Amino acid sequence: MRISLLLLSGLLLLSCRPATQAPSEASATGYEIQGSIRPTAPQSRVVLEQQVGSTTRLDSAALDANGRFTLRGQVPAPGLYRLVLRVPGADARIFLVPLDNHAHLTLTTDAGGAHWQGSPEADFMQALTRATPAEKPRIVRRYATSYLAPSVVWDLSAAGAPDDFLDSITTRFRLAGDSSRAAFGLYQWQCAYRLTAPGTQVPEIALPTANGKTVKLSSLRGQYVLLDFWASWCGPCREEHHSPELQKIHRLFRGRGLAYYGVSLDEEAAKWRRALATDSLPGVQVRAAEGEQSAVARAFGVTTLPFNLLLDPEGRVLARNLHGHTLGSRIASYIPLD
Repeated sequence: MRISLLLLSGLLLLSCRPATQAPSEASATGYEIQGSIRPTAPQSRVVLEQQVGSTTRLDSAALDANGRFTLRGQVPAPGLYRLVLRVPGADARIFLVPLDNHAHLTLTTDAGGAHWQGSPEADFMQALTRATPAEKPRIVRRYATSYLAPSVVWDLSAAGAPDDFLDSITTRFRLAGDSSRAAFGLYQWQCAYRLTAPGTQVPEIALPTANGKTVKLSSLRGQYVLLDFWASWCGPCREEHHSPELQKIHRLFRGRGLAYYGVSLDEEAAKWRRALATDSLPGVQVRAAEGEQSAVARAFGVTTLPFNLLLDPEGRVLARNLHGHTLGSRIASYIPLD
C-alpha cells in the first residue's frame, strides 16, 4: 500500500502533540522577589518585564539606601522574565529571573554576578551557569520537570546537543503534557528527527537531473551514500561545497564505494544550474522544484540547511548532519583506505 508522504508527515505531527495542557497560574498566590543590589545610586529602580515579541512592563520598585527592594505580584505564565536595573546616568543592567506564581526569590549581586535563591528553577539556572557544554544535558535531566527545561533544551539544540539526548528529553516533555512554546518547537523537531533517525530506512527519491533524466536514490544501493540537501541561496551549504575537508573526502573515497546524491531545494532552475557550474559538485545532482515545501523535504524532515545523511549500502541512516573532519572520520570507519 502506498501512503502519501505529505499525509504521513501530517500524521506524525499529530502524534507528537501533548495529551494535556499546562495548569493555569491564575489560582496561585503570586510571586515575591526580594533583592539586594550593590553598589547602587540614588533614584535607582528595578523594573520587571516580560518580553515575548514586544516588551510588557509588569512591576517596578525603588531601591532603598542599602540597595534593597521587594516586588510582589502575579505573572501570566511560568517562564524567564527580565529584571532591569535602571540607574540614572548609567546603562541598564538586565537580570534574567525564573518566575511563576509560587516563587519566593532572593537576588544578591557581587563581583561574580547575580545569584538567585529560593526555587528549583533558580538552582537550575545557577547549575547551568557553572556547567560546561558536556555537563548541561545531565543537568537538564535532573531538572526535567522544571518549566524552564524546554527553553533550555531548545537553546541546547541550536548549540548542537546530541540528537539522542534531544529525542529522549523531548519525549519526557510530551508525556508530561508540556504545552509551552519551546516544547511545541521541540515536538516539531522530534517529528522531523524521527523520519531520519539512525537505523531508519529512508524513502525513495526520484527527481530530475539538470539534463532532465530522473535518477532514483535507490539506484545507488550497494554503496555508502552521502545524501546532501542544499540550495544555491544557502551560504553555509555553498561554503561547505568549497571546503578543503569535503574536497578531500571526494578525492579519497571516489571509486571506493561512496556515492554522492545531492538534492537542491532551489525553486528557480537557473540559479540551481549556475550553482552546479560554480561548485563542481560530484555524483548525482537533482532538484526538488517545490523547494522547502516539496514532498521530499517533508518526507526527510528537512527544516534547516545544510542537511545531510550518511546511508549504508541498504539505504539505512548511519548518521545525520556530519561535517568536515567528523564526516571524513565516520566514512573512513566504514570504508577503510588501506
